[in-house]
Amino acid sequence: MPEPSFVPLPGSERAPITEAETVGPVDPAQRIEITLITRRRAELPPDLVTGPSALSRDELASRHGTDPADIDLIREVLARHGIEVTAADPGMRRVGARGTVAALAETFGASLSLVRSPHPPAGQGVAEHRYREARLRVPAPPPRTWPAGPANTGPLRRTTTSGT
Repeated sequence: MPEPSFVPLPGSERAPITEAETVGPVDPAQRIEITLITRRRAELPPDLVTGPSALSRDELASRHGTDPADIDLIREVLARHGIEVTAADPGMRRVGARGTVAALAETFGASLSLVRSPHPPAGQGVAEHRYREARLRVPAPPPRTWPAGPANTGPLRRTTTSGT
């Protein structure tokens, strides 16, 4: 089987948290959830952003949400990497997925660490959490089946992680 190829995901860069203290590695067998933000089927016209035009949620989803073919492709590609799609909302352009830290790290080129950092929402104390640095990448399926996206990244725009 040929080695999979990957493309960088523009806009996914993360710098270190200056006040963070590394606690240690994240267990590679731990299962975590991520949220993928997908590309729009078509860009939003300026009059929808600044007014006066408006669309219903259904109209917005059908005209500017995620193309169902992109969601199918994401399911297919992630399944090949042992990652399960747990939710998809084409209107919000969100796909939820779950996998082990090891599978997600291999698929997206992420390296997670357990860190302790100031807890800004509370204004005091510290929070212990997973954190990644650097730029993410996305798997590139065969060119015939990969829809062209910004900078050839396919259907994904950027990726965020969330807790389990």
